[in-house]
Amino acid sequence: MEDGRSIYAIIGIEAQSNVHYAMPVRNMVYDAMRYDAQLQEIRQRHDKCKDLQADEYLSNFAKTDKLKPIFTLTIYFGAKPWDAPRSLKEMVDYPEALKPYLNDYHLNLLAPLEIEDFNIFQTEFGKVMELISSYKSKESMYNKFDRSKYNDMSDETNDFITAITDGEIQFKKEGEKRIMFPAFEEVRRDYISIGEAKGLVRGVENSSKTLNVTIKKACDIYGCTLQEYEDAKALLAKEHD
Repeated sequence: MEDGRSIYAIIGIEAQSNVHYAMPVRNMVYDAMRYDAQLQEIRQRHDKCKDLQADEYLSNFAKTDKLKPIFTLTIYFGAKPWDAPRSLKEMVDYPEALKPYLNDYHLNLLAPLEIEDFNIFQTEFGKVMELISSYKSKESMYNKFDRSKYNDMSDETNDFITAITDGEIQFKKEGEKRIMFPAFEEVRRDYISIGEAKGLVRGVENSSKTLNVTIKKACDIYGCTLQEYEDAKALLAKEHD
């Protein structure tokens, strides 16, 4: 609805920390309930004014009445990709012949891994979403993050980050600020270990391929034990889980 300069709409927010595989239906129900609430308000207004007749009276809705648009935005705070349906049709099993007649409902989704530019946000929300998009990857944390920009956030935002990451990201009080220093130091140490593991695995496997020898023999040539090679492989596999 517009009054010349302003647009009036009802926006609902659904926060999700986990992927929800029935989200289109869930949000569709919420939207329907909010539209029904508007209908009830309009009906009460007409009941009070006694201004409806004939079909309008039976409908409790005048031909000129309008509803305010409703938008439900799902904000997903999870670190893994959203692999759930994004529309009603994705959830329904129907033959192709019925496709033209099946009404659809699309999910409005905001997911951290799908945001390309976090600078579009004017509040700390952008920092939160950027952190969520990377905190599970030590390589991303080590390479991408400027720790200092997370040192001046509000206590509420810090607490929210700690909660949404199940305590994996912690803040420490230093003077008037709460900084993420311990978390970044852990990332730095782990990332260095990962870098060393990558170098070891790459060196052994290149030696094995180039010299046409077994991995065990390549370990001897490279100067490490077979167990050290296997431990390095396991560390890299864990990093990519």
